[in-house]
Amino acid sequence: MKQKTFLYSILAFFSLMLTSCSSLHLDEASILDKYKNKLIFFSNESNYMNEIEYYDALLELDDEYPSDIPDLKTLTAADNNHDFESFHIKKTPAIYITSEKGVIGQISGSSVSKRDIKKTITKALESKH
Repeated sequence: MKQKTFLYSILAFFSLMLTSCSSLHLDEASILDKYKNKLIFFSNESNYMNEIEYYDALLELDDEYPSDIPDLKTLTAADNNHDFESFHIKKTPAIYITSEKGVIGQISGSSVSKRDIKKTITKALESKH
């Protein structure tokens, strides 16, 4: 009798583990589908002064490569907490570059230079070709 209970406990545990892993995988796949081929800018609107380098880099890239820059989607934590969690965003500002394959580039933090931001984005976009 104890063996049967133990066996059922083990089966229940593995069943629970498998369903939670598959739902996580589906959640990540659906979020990547939602933001496929985009530049995603994760913003903290209450601290926008830390984002100036990002804005400048995006504007310059748009001027330099108007047809190569994917659509920009700006997300704030207040309005998109679920998406922040899905992308595992720990600090803002951050930019993620996505393609059909998933995330192909990312940069985050307020202490990065405009040059580094532009370099990260152009390198990611070049990898798409």
